[in-house]
Amino acid sequence: METLSKQSLVRRHYLAEELLDPVHNITVNLIGVGGTGSVMLGLLARMHWSMLSIGHPTGISVHAYDPGEIREANVVRQLFQSSEIGQNKATALVGRLNRFYGLNWDGVPTAYKRFRKSHTPHTANITITCTDDVESRISVRDMLKGKKERIFNQPFYWLDIGNRRRDGQIILGTPKYIPQPKSRYQTEGHLPTILDLYPDYKYLASETDQGPSCSLMEALKQQDLFINGTLAHLAANLLWKLLTNYYIEEHALFVNLDTNIVKPKKV
Repeated sequence: METLSKQSLVRRHYLAEELLDPVHNITVNLIGVGGTGSVMLGLLARMHWSMLSIGHPTGISVHAYDPGEIREANVVRQLFQSSEIGQNKATALVGRLNRFYGLNWDGVPTAYKRFRKSHTPHTANITITCTDDVESRISVRDMLKGKKERIFNQPFYWLDIGNRRRDGQIILGTPKYIPQPKSRYQTEGHLPTILDLYPDYKYLASETDQGPSCSLMEALKQQDLFINGTLAHLAANLLWKLLTNYYIEEHALFVNLDTNIVKPKKV
């Protein structure tokens, strides 16, 4: 009986061909710059310059969306300063990163949603959701599916990051099938999104888990100090592997800080 080779047992997803050697910045929409998103935005800036340093032709460009104002409870747990209280989260954080890293990214002080047909937010090559409600994810799914855009804002990937008090999920999905190259490995062109994996939405964090707090002490009782940063770093690493190795073998991670276990989900 013939034994299966190691390659035939491993399943991979290869980066969309359009992003292998792009003539434009790889576009990213970051939706939500609170506990997780504020960390993720800084990691994206580091990723951009690191990609350029290893020879990537363009790096990435980011639009960050968040309608929220910075409150006292956001200082420390999220990456904001007390002098920024009252400012919009997206514009304050993006402005600071633009000055520090010499970027020209955009902070958008509104929610990412369809207001009316003539005012639909632009899609991007990669959408990252760091939101705390199901409705925003449904809105993102509806806007990403079936979009026929030019290459610079054609949606290829949706990276969702969500958490409860001490656990969370990171899921990299594809809104549509991505053609795969010939390979000695098994390939998979469709990666299920968060809403594909959880159509009943039971796992997703609710407002009760991540609701607003009036003080830092209250916020820390609702969410562990390091859950957001842990998820952001693991998510950024997953994206970094895809953009620099050009393939991944795991597309989701489930994190539990109580047990210190990170469980990957294979492609």
